[in-house]
Amino acid sequence: MSRISDLREKAATDPNVAFQLGWSLLDGTCDTETGKEIKVRKNTKEGLYWLRVAAEKGIGEAMVGLGCHYGDTAKRSRSRLLAALYWEKKAWRANVERVGQNIAITYSMLGKKRLCHQWLLRGYKRCKWSTRLSLAKTYLCGYGVRRNMPKAKKLFQDVLHDERSHPEHKKLARKYLRMIERGEMPNDNVLYP
Repeated sequence: MSRISDLREKAATDPNVAFQLGWSLLDGTCDTETGKEIKVRKNTKEGLYWLRVAAEKGIGEAMVGLGCHYGDTAKRSRSRLLAALYWEKKAWRANVERVGQNIAITYSMLGKKRLCHQWLLRGYKRCKWSTRLSLAKTYLCGYGVRRNMPKAKKLFQDVLHDERSHPEHKKLARKYLRMIERGEMPNDNVLYP
């Protein structure tokens, strides 16, 4: 399948194709059968429609995609943030492990610090690598939880010692460990890398 029209024909009966079509229309690119990426005309309305079709048929990544879209386009819109939360929580129930971080970020954007921390903790218990850095920072800054330097330090060290950790995450973990050693506090309030 190299063209959007081919995907449209199959999307109604195959939720995986519906997901691929929806994502292609939102992103403006489409993968061909040969693995080559081609540019396509973006169509947000149709892209969201096909993502919703896939999500309602149980495709967890489509649920995450909808949550990400609503969260990224929220611009402080409470209703969009709540829509993001709806789809992110559906993905969580569908066992998409990494979505715990997304839910925490959405709660943070809603100003709910304690719920943000609780979801990072849930995400950590289910899938350690995806939320560890952000969880460590909540303990470091006292964001939604009482400050706890030993827990923060341990989590930052875990990031450094895990081969699955992204190089940028390791760089941030080193930065925060140096700050802890010097008794400094971060000057940013971003909880996620």
